[in-house]
Amino acid sequence: MLQLKQLGVMGWAISFAGGVMIVTGAAVAGPGVNEDDGGDAGNSLITATNLTGLGQLQQINGSLGAGDRQDIFKLKLETGANWSFGLTSNSSPFASSSFQTALWLFNEDGQGVLANTISPNPEFLSLLAPSLVEGGSTSLAAGDYYLAITEQGDQPFSTDSFAMFDFEGLPEDAVVGPVDPTSRFEDAWAGTTGTGGSYSINIQPYPIPAPATLALLGLAGLVGRRRRR
Repeated sequence: MLQLKQLGVMGWAISFAGGVMIVTGAAVAGPGVNEDDGGDAGNSLITATNLTGLGQLQQINGSLGAGDRQDIFKLKLETGANWSFGLTSNSSPFASSSFQTALWLFNEDGQGVLANTISPNPEFLSLLAPSLVEGGSTSLAAGDYYLAITEQGDQPFSTDSFAMFDFEGLPEDAVVGPVDPTSRFEDAWAGTTGTGGSYSINIQPYPIPAPATLALLGLAGLVGRRRRR
């Protein structure tokens, strides 16, 4: 049985450090779930843990390990907004080299939406935020989605056996959209993995900075972003 817990309400604060926008504070109150209380989440769309009946979630807790390299959750976004999914590690030490994460978002038809491995926000290991998509921001409509967490070397493949997301040549902290928005997840994963660990995924509206702040963020983003090879 999944255990529910109520989380509090806090305000937002936006600051800058090292050329990266830092966002602190929680979103509107909502329930959270612990994956390990209800059995392990599956690694395919069919075996995904269905959380759509729980309303608008604020947090998902779980773990990855030997024989359990991917967790997928089906969840509902009750309103269209600039929703974000920020992942932190509950393992010690924080962000240890043995547990480097990736987040993947699919729509209810299994088509790719967003992906990130190294978060552009230092508060998180991985972060999905539509406003931070490389090449232009987007938004998430209300509806059902599949959210997957894996380790950083793993990635999803489509029904035509191609990688659904491509980070090559982009900054290592890029948030990207799919290579082909029409391709569907094949329930297949490939890549390298580490030793796993426990995690928390925070689901909340991501603040949209004022135009002046966006301009400052754009200038700051030119500093210190490394690109993948």
